[in-house]
Amino acid sequence: MKKINSITLRNILIGALLLSLVITGGVFYFAYCHINQYAQTVSNLNTKANDSDDSLENLQKLSNLLDKQKNVLKKSENIVASSQDYNYQNEIISDLSNYAVKTGVSLSQINFTSDTSLTTGNTSLAITNAPIVAGLKTVTISLTLSSPLPYVNLLHFIKALENNLTAMQISEISISHDSTMNSSYVSIQPLTINMYTR
Repeated sequence: MKKINSITLRNILIGALLLSLVITGGVFYFAYCHINQYAQTVSNLNTKANDSDDSLENLQKLSNLLDKQKNVLKKSENIVASSQDYNYQNEIISDLSNYAVKTGVSLSQINFTSDTSLTTGNTSLAITNAPIVAGLKTVTISLTLSSPLPYVNLLHFIKALENNLTAMQISEISISHDSTMNSSYVSIQPLTINMYTR
């Protein structure tokens, strides 16, 4: 067996030390790359989670807002009557009769025509018709009120028609002072009312 002298032992130890440094450096480099890649993946997932949290939070806010505004949504659905809801003229007559009773006006006659176009009357006070919205049908109602009647009651009836939730618009009206009664009474020709349905 060969004896190892101090120089050879020193060279072997230096070689082993260099080899262990190279191996340790390689392991650290490999570990660094792997940890860096893992950190990038975690960062991407964290960003996606934050975006999802923000989206979920926004959806929850919108859901809460819709819950708070349910009455507004219901009102907006009722602005234009569904022709299914008003399929029977009896319901329209009932609505008009209720407005008349509440305002002290008496109805004499109600006539219906269903059309998709509006007409303009040539009476003393005619209201210009608004353009029709696509998908809406117009039901024209000719409404005769018992005349003479108190002017204030007529105003309340017109206000009830125009301010109701279902879209009704008076398109033609003609009124005149009634000389047979006191000054607060008027005579009225049949009203033309446009009602819009889907």
